[in-house]
Amino acid sequence: MHYSDLIYKNKYDTYQTFFKAAGDYSLVNESIGSYTRILAASQNVLLLCDDLSKPLLLEFVKIINSNSSPIRNRIITQLLNKISDSFNRELSLLSMSNNN
Repeated sequence: MHYSDLIYKNKYDTYQTFFKAAGDYSLVNESIGSYTRILAASQNVLLLCDDLSKPLLLEFVKIINSNSSPIRNRIITQLLNKISDSFNRELSLLSMSNNN
């Protein structure tokens, strides 16, 4: 496996784990276990993401550490959509560079 393919796979797997943990966090009413998993997944993603994704992730971590409210839940959903777009952008760029 080429090094750039390995980077792509590591990012893809890490981002996928993040979104699974984020979904569990949202669906399980923010239990301690799901909170711990989403924080751990966020830290892993922060190690791999680019400078455009990082501020979105830091904002996400800040929001999940704030008090629960209907507005907070809407903000989390909006942030997850932006994070997803940013991760897709990163992976697309990696994929294009792998094809060159």
